[in-house]
Amino acid sequence: MTIASKILGRHPLLNPGQFFARPTARTRCPCCGVMAGHRRSRWFYLYTRCRRCRSIFVWPRPRQAQTAGRLETVVDENVTAAFAQVDFDDLQPYVDRIRYAAQPHWRGLDHLAEMRFLDFGCGFGRIVAAAGRIGFQAAHGYDASAAVVRLARQAVVDDRVMIAHRIDQLLDHYDVIICEDVIEHCLDPASVLADLFSRLAPGGVLFISTPVINGISGWLLGQAWWCAGPADHLQLYTHHALANAAEQAGFDMVDGFTNYLIPWLEGPPENRIDTVAEALWHRLNRAVQARRTTVGDNWVMRVRRPKIGSSTG
Repeated sequence: MTIASKILGRHPLLNPGQFFARPTARTRCPCCGVMAGHRRSRWFYLYTRCRRCRSIFVWPRPRQAQTAGRLETVVDENVTAAFAQVDFDDLQPYVDRIRYAAQPHWRGLDHLAEMRFLDFGCGFGRIVAAAGRIGFQAAHGYDASAAVVRLARQAVVDDRVMIAHRIDQLLDHYDVIICEDVIEHCLDPASVLADLFSRLAPGGVLFISTPVINGISGWLLGQAWWCAGPADHLQLYTHHALANAAEQAGFDMVDGFTNYLIPWLEGPPENRIDTVAEALWHRLNRAVQARRTTVGDNWVMRVRRPKIGSSTG
């Protein structure tokens, strides 16, 4: 389906019926925890929108067994072919990302040998492979998909790296945790943030990356934006909502911004409208990448567990 047909067929501005009142869902928001009659979203109309934090979430929530089963099915059907194309030789972008994530807890290269690293939701293992190369005392990856873990273990053959499928295989505390493109897939994001907080040593840093709905693409495309896929993305946040959820979990905010626009097309342009849309996306994306703003689509955030004796006031 082209970008033109998506917008014409789904965009609320061109489908006035999407603006009529929708029934409320009496439930607790998985992000901020408020219990209320949340309304079905008029913009992303397959979701429910929280009255307080304005994030959107799938309701009714699927059961854990349903999400686990779908995860393994998706891996079997779609991911194995993509894995064959992954380049594990050029890991410098991931090295840079890890060093940026660790910077608030950084005391130079010698300090790395004392630090423990976790990639929570490690996927194919590129980030944890990069962490193994730069000298952490421990470089661990965890993923909820057993199939993905098997692929990652095939690719990352490094005695310094451990990739786990079970939570109980992880250490009690880490100094740096990266959680990239994971939190939008979680049934209970508040519990995930609380667990990550408990796994950080005092002063440790958590780096989170996730799509947000209050960026340019969310406002322009609405439901036509492919990120609004309830089968895979159980929750989509505003950057304020996720920052507040992290603070509720006990974290101190270090910084946060959006670093790029997520592509609008999932394949090459199919017509003139697609070509124009792609050209517009490139122009807007360059503007977002040139400065740290909150108008892009991908929210990156560094938060820190307070040191013992410090005040979060």
